[in-house]
Amino acid sequence: MSKKDIDYLKKRSEKDVVVNIIDRGNEFCYFEDVNWDIIKIKRKFMNLTQYEVATKVGVSKNVYQQYETGKIRASKKRIADICIFLGLKIRERKGNTEKIDKLNLELIKKKRLEKGYNQYVFADLIGTSQGNYSGYETGKLVFSERVLKRTCEALEIDYKDVTMNAR
Repeated sequence: MSKKDIDYLKKRSEKDVVVNIIDRGNEFCYFEDVNWDIIKIKRKFMNLTQYEVATKVGVSKNVYQQYETGKIRASKKRIADICIFLGLKIRERKGNTEKIDKLNLELIKKKRLEKGYNQYVFADLIGTSQGNYSGYETGKLVFSERVLKRTCEALEIDYKDVTMNAR
C-alpha cells in the first residue's frame, strides 16, 4: 500500500470513510459505479488479503479479485457485505446515465482509432474494463457520466456536444 493511501485513511476517522455507489436501478453494479479504490485501500490497511475478504463474504478469491479489477460486476448485496466486513459505510445516490446517439458513438470510435488505441488500452486509460467499454461504444451499455467525461477528455471531444446532440 502506498504512503498516499495510508495518509488518506489516517486523515479520516473510521466514520468518514465512505464507499460511494451510483444506483442505476440494477441489481449488479458497474465497476465504475462503485468506489473500489476505497475498498481496496481499506482492505490493505487492515492487512487483509483478497482471499480473507472473499472467504468472509462467501465468494472465491478469484471472484473477489475480479470485483476489485472490474472484470465482473458485484451485486449491491455483495458490495454491502464487503463494506460491512471492512467497517465501511455506503452512500448510494441515483446516477446520471448518458444516452449517446449512434452518430456520436461512431464519432467516439473514429476518434479512438485515429489516436491509435484499441479498446483494451483505451478502456484501461479511462478506468473501465474492456468488456464494459465495448458495450458503451456499441450502445449496448449506457455511459456513466464519469466514464463519458473521461472518454471525451482523452479523445479531445467536447462533452457537451456529445450529450446535447443525443437529446
